[in-house]
Amino acid sequence: MYKNGFAIDGEDDLTGEAALNDTQRVEYLTSHVNEALKAIRLDGVRVKGYFLWCFLDNFEWIDGYRVRFGIHRVDFNDPNRPRTPKRSAEAYKQIIRNNGFPRKSKEKSEL
Repeated sequence: MYKNGFAIDGEDDLTGEAALNDTQRVEYLTSHVNEALKAIRLDGVRVKGYFLWCFLDNFEWIDGYRVRFGIHRVDFNDPNRPRTPKRSAEAYKQIIRNNGFPRKSKEKSEL
């Protein structure tokens, strides 16, 4: 099992839709999971689990709230700390739902 994550420095300064459209994190996540799946399917690596760091923006000891790792944005200025899914949350949801990435019908028949 292993874990990883992707922080975007300055993401805290973004507002509105821009704060939720974390394209860089989506690209990082999907490419990382794709490489892990290739290692499993092509090279026979025995990966037992994967954990994404982290589901919510949180306090990082050195950087405070300035860098954000979460796939759900936390509004630290609101005392209720509302959480809003970022684009990466939907991408991760689809990866989990499909146990990887959806295969085209031709690929399914070859397995």
